[in-house]
Amino acid sequence: MDEDDDVAPTPGDVTFVVEVEPDLAEVVEVRRRAIGEMEAVGHPTPGLQDLAVVLSELLTNAVESGTTMPIGLDLRAAAGRAQVVVTNAVGEADVPPRREWSPDTLLAARGRGLSVVEAMSQDVFVEHGDGEVVVRALVPLSDMSSPAGRRQRRV
Repeated sequence: MDEDDDVAPTPGDVTFVVEVEPDLAEVVEVRRRAIGEMEAVGHPTPGLQDLAVVLSELLTNAVESGTTMPIGLDLRAAAGRAQVVVTNAVGEADVPPRREWSPDTLLAARGRGLSVVEAMSQDVFVEHGDGEVVVRALVPLSDMSSPAGRRQRRV
């Protein structure tokens, strides 16, 4: 037996760039395609759970903002982490500052999506300008089947 036989293959890099129509059914389809691309190059499914939630939250937030323009998704994964960039054309809409995006009370029906994204990501950046809002999230990709990966998972 070769000593390399005991080493698990390293998952491949992924670049997944699409325009998403502002429709919740489209969000589901794009999330499935993106996660499928990750799985196809060897990223283990359990380690992609946080990424799937981040994709869903950011794209759903963009759709629910009321945009009629396609939403940009740029997903790039390498070296154990994924960068998700969602670009939403808001035109002349008055987008409140990031600090105002949280729910008013604990019992509010909505408004926790970006907080969930922040909890699952290493970094989240929100940029306003030129008629668009750009949200970037850096999501760790852990191998949940290994002891080291299970330790990385935040609960």
